[in-house]
Amino acid sequence: MEYRVLGKSGLKVSRLGFGGIPIQRKNIREVRPVLDVLKEGGVNFIDSARAYTVSEGFIGEAIKHDRKDWIVATKSMARTYSDMARDIDISLSELQTDYIDIYQLHNIKSEEEMDKVLAPGGALEALVEAKKAGKIRAIGVTTHNKDLLKKLLAAYDFETMMLPLNLVETDKEDAFIHAQELGVGTIAMKPLAGGFFGENREFPADVALYYLKNFSAVDVVLVGMAEVNEARQNLDIFNSEVDLAAKMEALKEKASFAAREFCRRCGYCQPCPVGIGIPTIFVLETYYDRYGLPGWAKERYKNLTVKADACQECGLCETRCPYGLPIRRKLKEVHRKLSLK
Repeated sequence: MEYRVLGKSGLKVSRLGFGGIPIQRKNIREVRPVLDVLKEGGVNFIDSARAYTVSEGFIGEAIKHDRKDWIVATKSMARTYSDMARDIDISLSELQTDYIDIYQLHNIKSEEEMDKVLAPGGALEALVEAKKAGKIRAIGVTTHNKDLLKKLLAAYDFETMMLPLNLVETDKEDAFIHAQELGVGTIAMKPLAGGFFGENREFPADVALYYLKNFSAVDVVLVGMAEVNEARQNLDIFNSEVDLAAKMEALKEKASFAAREFCRRCGYCQPCPVGIGIPTIFVLETYYDRYGLPGWAKERYKNLTVKADACQECGLCETRCPYGLPIRRKLKEVHRKLSLK
């Protein structure tokens, strides 16, 4: 296993990291066997989030006897000081630890959100305070928008960043290079494009991971894993010297064609005149289709104030989308899917 110093955080991390989303559909006893396989293969990086329901609790129970062997990251969608301070303490309790290595502002979606978390009384203030108190060791930020990421990194001296990167979203490479030049630790999420890769032989996961393993501006490749066999397969890629460069180039071209309806969550379609959170709805579809969490996705869809069926088909979102996605048709499809009883 290759290791990197994660930018200015100073933390030495494995190139392959464990993503805590999929374990939400497992039971607590099934998590440690996956981590045992990963640990034996050299993995020491774990990422979770307050938003991942039982994930932090499952991880905390699994690593309570060897906590010192892991670099643990989590994150919160809190935007105010009080909400973030509360979430940090909940995370510490759930993870059964007295410190968290990296605590991240989770999924900043707009400049308005950025301004809110950075302002006095915002979430960042609570993170800075928690770092001074020894509750966390480094402060990070996550987003799906590369342009917004660059603004975030210019506005505050974050120690780590997390952004999607995969063979469908290679347009974000420059953001990783930029962050690394600033000394910011770089974490790539969605390496399999939310399950786009790995579902069939036409789009194999090993080639998709090979791309990220060999992109030098990525320090950690975060892969969601819930099964022992998944852990072993991913370790095989990161611990082998197999050359998949030719297959990678062929797959990149094929994936670009096949992913014409894949939402990259850039947010350029927003705001919707009637208030539909288009990227959020497409993320819920991904959880329904690819992460094996249909009930979770449907419950969250049910709780949305504005659902996809509010679309008035004005088409404004489609004129803004840089990828030319048929958003209006897709919204109808997602609504039918997530509204099923």
